[in-house]
Amino acid sequence: MCELGGTLEETESYSHRPFQAPHCYTKGMFESLGGKLQDILDRLKKDSKLTEAQVKAAMREIRMALLEADVNFGVAKDFVAKVSEKA
Repeated sequence: MCELGGTLEETESYSHRPFQAPHCYTKGMFESLGGKLQDILDRLKKDSKLTEAQVKAAMREIRMALLEADVNFGVAKDFVAKVSEKA
């Protein structure tokens, strides 16, 4: 089970910091994102030549995976735009 834990003193000393998710939550989130991205890339590797439609579909899936992992919308959008531009 995942808990934030900590003593009251520890909590008060970090009151100036923004909320941080428990380590087990972020670890699972990164594993899930990593798995989704790996699946997308594995599907792309199967073809010897990629079409523009395949790249667009993959970038859409990557954007959705990033957003599901709580990546900021602007960051996800910029990342997809930059990668699409280079592809």
